[in-house]
Amino acid sequence: MQKGFNMFTVLVAAIMIMTAVVLVSTMTTTEDKMGNQLYFMLNTFQLNDAAAIARSDAIQSFNYNFRSSMQDYLTFDDGEIDNDPGFNILTTTNYNDWDAIVNDFERVILLTDAGGANDFDAVIEFVANRTVLQFNEGSYGRYHVSLSSKDQTARENTAKALNEAIDCLATTGDDFLEVVDCGAGECELGTFYFNIPLDCVKDETYEDLPKIVVKDLITKGETKLPILPKTRLKIYIPLRFFKAIFVARRNAEAMKNVNGSLVDAKLGFCDGGCVPRTNPNGGGGGKWDGHECPASPSKNEMQTLSSRPAGLIEYNAGGGTVANIGLNAHAKQAICDKAIALDAQYTDDLEFFNINGPDYAGEFTWGVNGLEPDIDGIVKIDECPFKSILASVESGATKIIEGTTSGKLYCGKMRGVEADVAFEERNELYIVKGKTIRYKIRITTELYSAPASGTARCTSSASPKYCKP
Repeated sequence: MQKGFNMFTVLVAAIMIMTAVVLVSTMTTTEDKMGNQLYFMLNTFQLNDAAAIARSDAIQSFNYNFRSSMQDYLTFDDGEIDNDPGFNILTTTNYNDWDAIVNDFERVILLTDAGGANDFDAVIEFVANRTVLQFNEGSYGRYHVSLSSKDQTARENTAKALNEAIDCLATTGDDFLEVVDCGAGECELGTFYFNIPLDCVKDETYEDLPKIVVKDLITKGETKLPILPKTRLKIYIPLRFFKAIFVARRNAEAMKNVNGSLVDAKLGFCDGGCVPRTNPNGGGGGKWDGHECPASPSKNEMQTLSSRPAGLIEYNAGGGTVANIGLNAHAKQAICDKAIALDAQYTDDLEFFNINGPDYAGEFTWGVNGLEPDIDGIVKIDECPFKSILASVESGATKIIEGTTSGKLYCGKMRGVEADVAFEERNELYIVKGKTIRYKIRITTELYSAPASGTARCTSSASPKYCKP
């Protein structure tokens, strides 16, 4: 009996020992598996974190390149400020409609208008190229970060995604452009944002973006993600371009206020009789003593101007270009006088200057106070806050010179005016690169009517010498 009991006790003990061994073995295996899973998850998180950091760097590069390219696009260097036309933003009809100005800027300057490409396409291409080519590859501890491709296809796919995102705004009704603290009544800032909804692009377009590749040099694990996030990007552009537009509206107002003096301005043989005008808005009559009928510009038959606009004393009444210099002088003087009266030269900002205004000329020795002469016979107009003012002139033959085979007398009429206003930014908070930047805004008038033609006859009298009916 005692022997059987001992055997049972030994058997039970053996079973318990075996059970304990199995339990310990199972627990150890489970712990190993859990440890491996945790190790795998930790490495995965670390790979994704490394990829997210790399993409954050890429987005910073994207933002900077966008700002840098916009500065290059919207500003003028020393040569361009003198020779290139300003951005055609303002007119004498839209200057008082701020929403129209912003919409025109977005449609004409930034995006594609009427189905044609413009220079902003080059901005998108530049940003795409630089974002890809400047991606910072290298090893960071145990992780190696690279880009799947930097070839032409990768850059084109990046530009395609950006353009597709911008095009998507037309269907969502959202604005691409958002102006900051600047409106019809006041302009404290005038910087702006771009909204780029990458969450709107097609899946296949997004998947074609070059991929950020992160490899764990120890585990050989790898993860990939597109270089740009599939989200809505909001790009801040620190350029005070809209401040330049806001201030230049006073220049546009000055041009509007003298429109009546410009729309019908004529010089040459524009009236009855055979005497050229002495004033663009009317004048002249009787005999033109001492002058033959000028059959060509080489005849050099000069008519005196009664008002001496922009210092111009007289003009040559011969030939088809009879009114060009005189009407340009008239436009410059009339517009400058009104702009000065409106204080259009002042920007109300100690670091933002009209480069032809007295404040800028007084502060910086290279400044020009007023409108410089650009045509022979025209003088500088002090304190005129325009970089340039140019009238377009068209002539029509109004008289036939009797006794000649092809001699004609002409009346020249102003058809419109375009003027540029230039500004210099010196606050580095609103400059992407460099110490100063310059803007140039173009203002245009409406197109005026063409000159009329005529068949009246004039003849030259030898003694006394004058051109007579």
